[in-house]
Amino acid sequence: MKRREFLKGVATATAAGGIIASGNPDSTAAAATAKTTATTTTTPAVLKTYAAEDHRRRLENIRLCRRGIRKCLREHLITSYLPGQCLYHLGEYPARKPWDIDDWHERELDKLRDHGIGLIQLEEEWSDPLRLFGGHKFTPVNPAAFHRFVDMVHKRGMKVIAYVSGGYFDRRDPDFREEWAKSNPTLVELWHQYAKCSPASTGWRAYLLPHVVRILDEYGVDGIYNDMGYIQPPNISAQPKGDQVLAFEETKTHDGALEDLLALCYAEVNRRGGIVKVHRGGLKCPNTALKVYDYLWVGEGVGDSDRLRGATMNHPP
Repeated sequence: MKRREFLKGVATATAAGGIIASGNPDSTAAAATAKTTATTTTTPAVLKTYAAEDHRRRLENIRLCRRGIRKCLREHLITSYLPGQCLYHLGEYPARKPWDIDDWHERELDKLRDHGIGLIQLEEEWSDPLRLFGGHKFTPVNPAAFHRFVDMVHKRGMKVIAYVSGGYFDRRDPDFREEWAKSNPTLVELWHQYAKCSPASTGWRAYLLPHVVRILDEYGVDGIYNDMGYIQPPNISAQPKGDQVLAFEETKTHDGALEDLLALCYAEVNRRGGIVKVHRGGLKCPNTALKVYDYLWVGEGVGDSDRLRGATMNHPP
C-alpha cells in the first residue's frame, strides 16, 4: 500500500471514532466531560476509562495498520505521550517593564484546555537572564505573577514546564566564570551573548543543578525544557580545559559527560513525576545510552522535511 493511501485510510478510521495510540481522553466513558476534564491524567484512559467499544475501535485501528503496513523500522507502544502541547510566551523580554498575568491569560488557558492542550511549555522570557528586574536566569521576571500562572494551569488540569539551559549562560552575568566554558564559542544572537558551558565543568554543575531543583521546588512546575547549548568536551585521555574533569569517553557516537549531566536532571524530574524535553539543535539528539528525556525537539533551521525525517528516524523515542 502506498503511504498516501494508507494515511488516508487511517484518517478515515480515526474520523469515524477510533484512534491508533492509547491514552485517548474522548472515550465513551469520558465523553460527557471531555470539554472540562484535562487530557493529562496519571493513568492513561486506555487503562482507566475505556469501555468495550473504545477497546474495539483501538484494536480495529491496530488491525488496519498491521494489514496495511508491509514493513516498518521499529514498533512502539505509546501510552504516555501528550499530543496536545503548546509553546506559551508570558510576555516580551527584554522589556521596559515586567510582564504580568491578567484575565486575558485566564481566557487563553480556557481555550487551550478546551482544544485538548495538556502541556504548556514556557519559553525563556519567563526568567530574567539579563537581570533587568532584580532576578536572574533561573528566577521569574515577575515571581508573584509566575506563581499565579502556574496555579492557573494546574487548576485547568494541564501541566507546565519551564525553559532552562544545561549549557547557555550569558558571559555578562556577574555569576559567570570563564573556566566553565574555556575555549568554547559564544552564541551572539539578538540580545544573547551566551557562553556554552561544559558538562564536564565542576563549577558549572555546582551552579546549575541546585537551580534546576529550586525551580521545581519553589515554583511547582511539572518539568523542564532543556535547551542544551552543547559543545562536546575532550575525551577522557585528553588535557582538560578550565575546571573540567574528563571522566568519560567522548566519541562521535557517545556524549559521556553530557549523558551524566542530563541523566542527573532527568532522574530528579522523573522522581517527581515530571517531564523533560531536550533540544540539542538542528537534526541532532544527545548520543546517550541512558534515558535522559521524554521528548526530543529537532528541526530547528531545517528546511527539508524529508531530510529531517530521514535524519531523525533512528533517534530514540
